[in-house]
Amino acid sequence: MAREHSNRIAELRKAKGLTQTQLADKLGIHTITLSKLERGKIQLHVGYMGAIADALGVDALDLLSTRPNTRVITIVGALQANGRFDDFRDENNDFDEFDIDIHDRPFGDDIGEWVIVEGDGCWPFFHDQDKLYFVPVVQEDAWAYRGRLVVVWTSSDEARAGFLVDISTEKGADIQPVNGRMIHGLNVHDLWVLGEVRFAFPAEQLSDVEPKV
Repeated sequence: MAREHSNRIAELRKAKGLTQTQLADKLGIHTITLSKLERGKIQLHVGYMGAIADALGVDALDLLSTRPNTRVITIVGALQANGRFDDFRDENNDFDEFDIDIHDRPFGDDIGEWVIVEGDGCWPFFHDQDKLYFVPVVQEDAWAYRGRLVVVWTSSDEARAGFLVDISTEKGADIQPVNGRMIHGLNVHDLWVLGEVRFAFPAEQLSDVEPKV
């Protein structure tokens, strides 16, 4: 049975005094598609969220049933090319440390899905038991995620993961697996991009390893 993803689209649409037909016309989609989005039958992709939020005049995160918690983090440095680290706390640096708001879960719990890394097939980027959170994106926006880790579901329901090298409607998607040869011309049905990583603590990875005496 397909998973349903709850949201507040219908609630906010009605609050704005719009019918499904009126909102669908604003979005340029069929009313059946909007109805399925409202009932959670279709995944609320990031592209849909932005378009619907603009049409309703609300924040994209207001469309979610549960708005993710926000916390403030302090940025104290930046990674540069060739492994250089710029420390913002250095008094000789022109930068100052600064705070930004981030959400505990990118786009909310109902949007993405978690997967777990098994074994060392993703080394050196990820290790055994690391958890990766992938967010669905619409193919029209996919070019913006070139160079990022993605999962591609093909029309034959096969899933392949790798770094997105290129994508087009005509030629499909080219991805570079973490290890192995580049894969060309994948026929994309769904595209998910890495949104968050929770690295496993060494204790989780080494719990079953016998200590050397």
